[in-house]
Amino acid sequence: MNLQVKGGQNLTGLKQWFQDGRLSGYAYGEPSDTETYGIKTIKANCFYPYRTDGFLFRCTPSSDPSNVIPTQIEWIVLKGGEGVKIHAVQYLTLLRNGSLDKALADLPLREYDEQEFSNI
Repeated sequence: MNLQVKGGQNLTGLKQWFQDGRLSGYAYGEPSDTETYGIKTIKANCFYPYRTDGFLFRCTPSSDPSNVIPTQIEWIVLKGGEGVKIHAVQYLTLLRNGSLDKALADLPLREYDEQEFSNI
């Protein structure tokens, strides 16, 4: 599964989003490392400068088990550097088992609603 924005840019693949055919509530991914995207219309990839970053996602699944669209997504950016992408699955394990909860609670997080996010 991919996370895409309006206009079609693929932000990232969502690895481990599904496990045993069900929404896991967690995933990891990374931005595209190509400078552009698109077939008919070529557009600049706004995430290209961040291509060495890694992403972690934690979501709140819908109460309807047949609905694969979560009601809330928490997006955590792992700043690029040596090994960030390589170790993303280990970071995901830490997120899943609660080992990152204290560090995340201490961060100044910002919430966006759907309307605000479409303007970013």
